[in-house]
Amino acid sequence: MTRILLLGFFCFSICALGEMSLDFQSWSAKDKKAEHKITYTFGTKRHRIDTSGADGVSILLEPAARKIYLLNHSGKTVMEMDEVQLKKMAETAAKALTVIKKQLGGNLSSLPPAARKQLQEMEKLTAKPAKYTYKKLASNVAVSKWKTTQYLVLANKHPVSKVWTQDWKDAPLKRSQLQPIFDMTDRIVSMPGPGAMRLPRLSAELGLPIKTEEMDNKGRVTGGSVLTDVHDRKVAQNFFEVPAGYKKTAMPMMPK
Repeated sequence: MTRILLLGFFCFSICALGEMSLDFQSWSAKDKKAEHKITYTFGTKRHRIDTSGADGVSILLEPAARKIYLLNHSGKTVMEMDEVQLKKMAETAAKALTVIKKQLGGNLSSLPPAARKQLQEMEKLTAKPAKYTYKKLASNVAVSKWKTTQYLVLANKHPVSKVWTQDWKDAPLKRSQLQPIFDMTDRIVSMPGPGAMRLPRLSAELGLPIKTEEMDNKGRVTGGSVLTDVHDRKVAQNFFEVPAGYKKTAMPMMPK
């Protein structure tokens, strides 16, 4: 697929709304072709994230309802998730893992490689959330046109990323505009599974994230993103809605 398909404008019959957008350039240390643009557009009740590229998707965030909608434009499907479902996913995996381990008598080495790998993924879903801490590395660091402060992000005392943030008093967005997203992220990464998988967690106390670099277990940079533009954007009234005709798909490993 080419770039993320944005919902079309309906001339004359639908008025356009002015919203604030942030453009980021994302990159991967392993695959330069994986570089793509990420655009965050902030609405009143919902926010939208669009990624470019052949596998580009859109994500609708509704913090008040604690819901997330993942839009796959190439297949015209939508996966609706909420925080309750994510918690149930971890609980279901934990129960299944207990049964499997009991049946195997704790001897996981007897499993075929594919089954063992699947079991390892289930263990991630049941692991305890990581505890995040932050270490200030430098002040007044220039990132493009922004003055930032650099922090090291640690999960269970292990470095997982670096982040360059701008003080809220100088930021193009108010902290109150982004606080619901920070809160939603905090709730998700505090759950078993998602938190243990070291999902990015940034504290609102640090400021507006301008640049990030992710690191592997050996401290090597694996990828990152950087803010490239901040602008007002006119979007159609239904920009923050699931497009008509998109088919609902179930979350993987979800209990019925």
